[in-house]
Amino acid sequence: MDQTRPNDPSRLRRLTAAALNADATIARIDDVSGGIAASLDEFNRVLASFDSRLGDFETVVDRLGGSIDRVDAALVGVEKIVGTVEWLFAPVTAVRELVQRPEVSALADQAIAAGNALALSIVTRVTSLVRIEQTSEDDRGS
Repeated sequence: MDQTRPNDPSRLRRLTAAALNADATIARIDDVSGGIAASLDEFNRVLASFDSRLGDFETVVDRLGGSIDRVDAALVGVEKIVGTVEWLFAPVTAVRELVQRPEVSALADQAIAAGNALALSIVTRVTSLVRIEQTSEDDRGS
């Protein structure tokens, strides 16, 4: 308990100082609350802008999803084409692997040599037949 009398000058000084301190504190609180209000106004403006952009973002995401679906569909088509090409080339690949085996390769070389010899023989016979025909035409013309 304060043992000072109601009219005591030290008590009046303390009460005056307390009142001035309270007044200064209230003034600072007013300043801070004014700053908070300005910050909240700015936050509301930014939030409104964000909300409007969110609609645009949702549209972009939807378009992107549609694009991904189209790319997936195109990839399915490409996979079908590649599968068909692999199926078509399977016999060629099998023959190629077979021809590359040493024993088959030697037979293939022999077959090519025989084919070349046969072709040379045919060319030689056709050439001699053409010469015979030209000779007989020359003999008839003379």
